[in-house]
Amino acid sequence: GPANEAASDNHTIYMAAVPKNQAMTMLLSGNIGFDAATSASVQNGQIMLSAGWSPAIGDAGEPEFQTFHTDSDAGMRIFDADLTSNVRALANSDINAQASDQDLTFEGDLQLESFNGNVALSASGNRTLHVGGNLNLYAFEGTGAQEIDIDAFDGGIVEVTGDVYLDVGRSGVSHVYSTGVFAGTVNIDANGGTISTGNLSINAIATGNPDPYFSPIQYAQGGNVNITAENGGGITVNGDLSAIADATGGNLTFGSSAAGAGFGGYVTLSFDNGSLDVKGNTYLSASGFGGDYTGGG
Repeated sequence: GPANEAASDNHTIYMAAVPKNQAMTMLLSGNIGFDAATSASVQNGQIMLSAGWSPAIGDAGEPEFQTFHTDSDAGMRIFDADLTSNVRALANSDINAQASDQDLTFEGDLQLESFNGNVALSASGNRTLHVGGNLNLYAFEGTGAQEIDIDAFDGGIVEVTGDVYLDVGRSGVSHVYSTGVFAGTVNIDANGGTISTGNLSINAIATGNPDPYFSPIQYAQGGNVNITAENGGGITVNGDLSAIADATGGNLTFGSSAAGAGFGGYVTLSFDNGSLDVKGNTYLSASGFGGDYTGGG
C-alpha cells in the first residue's frame, strides 16, 4: 500500500478468514504493509488479521474487530513473511507465528490475540523471528487454561526490540457462572537458541468475581510461568522482568459462609547449560489470597 501523507489518511489492510461451521486455518506469508510514511509526524497504516471475527470500522474511523463467529474454529499461521506495518491479529483458535524455513519479520508492533486457543512464537534452524516494536500476546476468555509459548531452538533467534507483555490472566467477571477461575500457562524456552526482549511482563493472575451477588463465590488458581534456558540457549531481558501468578478468591457478602480461596500458581526458572540475563529489576510472585467481605453488618 502507499505511504500515509497526512494524519487523515487511515490506511489499513484487512485480511479476514471466517468459516461458517467447519475448522480452518488462515495461512499468511509474503511481503505485506505500507511504504514508509512521508513524515515522522504521520502514523503509518496498520495490518488487521482476522480468523473467525468480522473486521469493521469504528465510529471514529479506527479499525476494530466486531462480530465473533462462535460456531467457527478458525486459527492462524504466519510464516515466511515481512510485515512492514503494525500488526494486530485476532483468532478464535490457535495462532502460530514461526520462523523455520525462512525468517519472519514484523517491522512494527505486533499484537496477537486468541479467544479460545493458544498463541505461539517460535524460531528454529538458525532462522530469526524479529519484532521491531512492542510485542503483546493474549490468550483470553476461553473456558479452559490456555497457553502462550515463545520458543527458540536449534539455533533459532527470537528478538523483540521493544517491550513484551504476555497475558493468560483470568477474571471471574468474565466467567460469572463458574465456581472456579483458572489462569493459563506461559512457557519461554531457549533450547539451543536465543531470545531477547525489552522489558518483559507476564500476567498469569486469577481473580474471583468481586461481586458475590451475581455469581457463585469463586475460588481462584494462579497460572504457571516457566522460563527455561537449556542446551546452550540464552534469554536476555534488556530491562525489567516481571512474572506474576497470584490468585485472589471471590468475595462474600452477608449470609455467606466463606469467601473464595486463592491458590498461588507457579513461577519456575530452569537452567541446564543455559543462561538468563536480566539487565533491570526482577519481580516474581505466586501468592494466594482469600476473598474479602463486602456486606453490611
